[in-house]
Amino acid sequence: MVSSRISADKEYMQILFFLAWWSGAGLVGFIAFVLADLPHTLPFGVGWCMTFLWISVGWWKVYQSNRDQHKRDLEKAKEAAQQWKDCP
Repeated sequence: MVSSRISADKEYMQILFFLAWWSGAGLVGFIAFVLADLPHTLPFGVGWCMTFLWISVGWWKVYQSNRDQHKRDLEKAKEAAQQWKDCP
């Protein structure tokens, strides 16, 4: 088993920072709306739509990161198979 530090993986750290920022921004926005105590003139579904869009963007970013990592893993596997095949 190969172990490496999480902080050594640049791509992983980028997605981790994005998710931390995204969650923090969502929490600040939520607290701002709660403290503003806005009147209930907007339909209840607007909040659910905003929440769905917010979470969808986060999941899309995670999906893209996972897809990119999978492509890199496939390229590494192809190179390793070629090196193994070329060995006498």
